[in-house]
This record gives sequence, structure tokens and C-alpha cells, in this order.
Amino acid sequence: MGDGLHALPTAMTVAGVTVAPYLISLYALTERLAPADRATVALTILCAGGPLGTATGQVLAGYLADRHGSAGAFVVPPIAATAALLLAVAVFLAGPGVLRPGVRVAVGSGTPESGGMGRAKGRTHDGDER
Repeated sequence: MGDGLHALPTAMTVAGVTVAPYLISLYALTERLAPADRATVALTILCAGGPLGTATGQVLAGYLADRHGSAGAFVVPPIAATAALLLAVAVFLAGPGVLRPGVRVAVGSGTPESGGMGRAKGRTHDGDER
């Protein structure tokens, strides 16, 4: 491979192994922060936002690649990551009341109905918890 393309498989592998932890954290955080009666809506918006953000990034990267070559396209990911980081820091510094006024979210907490991700409890037909 020429012109530095020999490093591409390694870079793609390193980038790829970060996807699952990112998605797991994103869905767990959404489940914890969303009000119990709106968790489904929040997760639906999250599922739609990923492909929409990816499509927007691809359009922008394609446009920049046409205008400035591959160097233009490779500018998009760091800019998007920086914007996401700044947004996350701003929300964190604003405090917990920004997302859910009057509600504090502790690590390990979940919605009252589910008890958190992966710890859902059901009831038998006579009302006993299982």
C-alpha cells in the first residue's frame, strides 16, 4: 500500500472497538436521565439521532472532500468530537437541574419501574415480585 495507507486497517480497528462501549454508555445514560414515562421517546430520539448525525457528517465530509481532497474530509470528525465535548462539558457544568429540574441522578440509579438497565423486575399473576 502506498502513501501511508498501511496504517488504515489499524486505525479502523482502534476506532471500531470504541463503538460498543460508546453505545452502551449512551443508552444507559439516556435510560437513567429520562423520566420513566418518557424513556421510550428518549430512546427513540436517540436511535434516530445517530443515523441523522452520521448522514450529516457524511454530507459535510463529502462536500469538503470534493473541494479540498481527503484532507478536507478528515477535518470533520475532530470538529464534531470537539463540539460534542463542549456540549457535554456545558451541560455538566450547568448542573443536574438542566436535564431534569429538581432531580438529582446518582451513579447506579435507574428508573423506579425498571430498577436500572438489566435489572427489571416482573410480577407474577398474583402480584408477587419475581
